[in-house]
Formats: sequence, C-alpha cells, structure tokens
Amino acid sequence: MTALPLRERNKQKVTERIVAAAMELFKANGCEQTTMDEIADKAEISRGTLFNYFPSKDALLLPWGQEILEVYLKPKLAEYLETQPKTIDVLRFLFVGMSESVLAAPDLMRAFVGEALKATNKSQIERARTGMLEVFVQVLHYGQSRGDVRSDIPLEDMAGYVSALQTGLLFHLLETSSTEDSSQVLTRLLLFIEAGLTPSVMSK
Repeated sequence: MTALPLRERNKQKVTERIVAAAMELFKANGCEQTTMDEIADKAEISRGTLFNYFPSKDALLLPWGQEILEVYLKPKLAEYLETQPKTIDVLRFLFVGMSESVLAAPDLMRAFVGEALKATNKSQIERARTGMLEVFVQVLHYGQSRGDVRSDIPLEDMAGYVSALQTGLLFHLLETSSTEDSSQVLTRLLLFIEAGLTPSVMSK
C-alpha cells in the first residue's frame, strides 16, 4: 500500500486525538454536558482547529463508532477466532460486547443512534454498515469452514439478516433498563440465530 502524504497522516493523527478526547469526556460527563471548548482542551488543539475538523459534538459520534469497529472490535474478534470457538459462540462474543457498550453508556449510544439516523450522514452510515457486514461475513465464512453454518444461502444475505437482528437488539437495549431482561433477550435471539444458521439435511 502507498503511504499517505505527511499532511494526511498528520490530519489523521489529529482526528484520532480529537475523537479519543471527546469520547473520554462523553463517558465521564455525558454528551450534552461536554462542551467543544473542553474537547479542544483535552485534545490539546485550538477551538478553531476543532471546528475545522468537526462542526459539532454530534459529528464526532460516527467516527467514534468507526474507531471502535477498527481499533477494538476487529482485533478482539481476530484474537478470539484463534481459539477455534463455535460460530454461535463467536456471535455471542460480538453481541455481548456490543450489549455491554450500550448498557455502560446508554445516553451516549442514544446520541450515536440519533446521529446515525440523519440523512446528511449517509456516506459515514454506509461506511459503518459496510464495516459491520464485513465482520459478520467473516464470522459466517468461518462458520461454514467449520460446518456450523449452512451454505445454501449467500453469505452476504445471511450477514445482512444477522446485522439486522443485531440492530434490533441495540434498539431494545436502549429502551430497557433491566440487565436481566436484556440477558434473556440476548439468549433467545442467539438461539433463534443458531437455528437459522445451522445446516439442515437438505442444505448439506
């Protein structure tokens, strides 16, 4: 791969610093209570520079989601797959991790979802959606290699179904305050997914 020009690398570093600073403040103080001035101070940049990169606090939420996917989720997934778990256990690993993130900071996740639903963020939303679909395609392809996942339905289609169910779980978690209820919903959802993914005699 061709290395990015120095200017682009510097811009990328500043962006990462801003997103990291904002998320630390959001988690500690809440999204609404955090000011752009505080984010600029935390990132050690001027207020003007911050607004050149991000016009509002909400604009920081989608890059944060993408960073979680690339920096945290994918490496953790790769590490877990090395232990050769069952496919449903991989999906449980992913769903539990996402659920814990929602329950740990529900206000932040609500703000994230609200930003993701804005039509003006179409390109960033598509990027995030594609990233998650790639993760589920990877997991289901792994499952097929183990014989855990049916092969009579295209991988991309099955990944889309699993992604849609994961999104439904996300909305459920944002609506409930009961950890016990969320755990039960997750268990039932994974049983449903496992039944749908398991190869049948006809599909083998």
